[in-house]
Amino acid sequence: MSIKENISLIRERIEAARQKSPHPEKPVDIIAVSKFHDVSEIREAMAAGATVFGENRVQELIPKLDAFEGEGVPFHVIGHLQTNKVRQIVGRVAMIQSLDSLRLAQEIEKRAAAKEVVVPVLVQVNMAGEDQKYGLAPEEVEGFLEQFTAFPHLKCEGLMFIAPNLDNKDDLRPYFRDLYKMFLKYKDLGIPNVSMTHLSMGMSGDYEVAIEEGATMVRIGSAIFAKK
Repeated sequence: MSIKENISLIRERIEAARQKSPHPEKPVDIIAVSKFHDVSEIREAMAAGATVFGENRVQELIPKLDAFEGEGVPFHVIGHLQTNKVRQIVGRVAMIQSLDSLRLAQEIEKRAAAKEVVVPVLVQVNMAGEDQKYGLAPEEVEGFLEQFTAFPHLKCEGLMFIAPNLDNKDDLRPYFRDLYKMFLKYKDLGIPNVSMTHLSMGMSGDYEVAIEEGATMVRIGSAIFAKK
């Protein structure tokens, strides 16, 4: 199947899953994960309707930002972001989905203030408590969000989660469901630059389950770019 056919099929599946979600009236945003894929493949995905792209590694992201300079193509950082890489991407990316520590928040604030920009971010939550994955523990999230009053150049727009790789995707439902409950709870915190607009959870292998449990944004790579 071509990238265009893949995207068409994904949209159909998203629509079916959305009808089973807690908010079937709301659209679900697709982040096309373009890591390991070149500019020509990204353009092919754009021609098929993909509008936002996600990258895991800054060293791979920078040449793509350069290639699309001036075209207004939004890229999201979706992988672990080292503090020493922040200066390279602040002001150039549409969102950082992987904010996972106070130290990183402080560095983004510093670089964003210097450039006089506001950086949209999502707070990464390690719902499954996996040692090999980044993200805040669930019990740390509320206190972390309360510190956003000190970061006027950050705008927290929601939460992000990378699910465990389980064979039975239905076994992921408790994690997705609990994060959705957290998402709803934090809508009412009343912190000036914190809003719960996006819940980014679900990837190529589990996005339908994630949407059924409340995801508003899914990060899909292989299901888009794999040509069968």
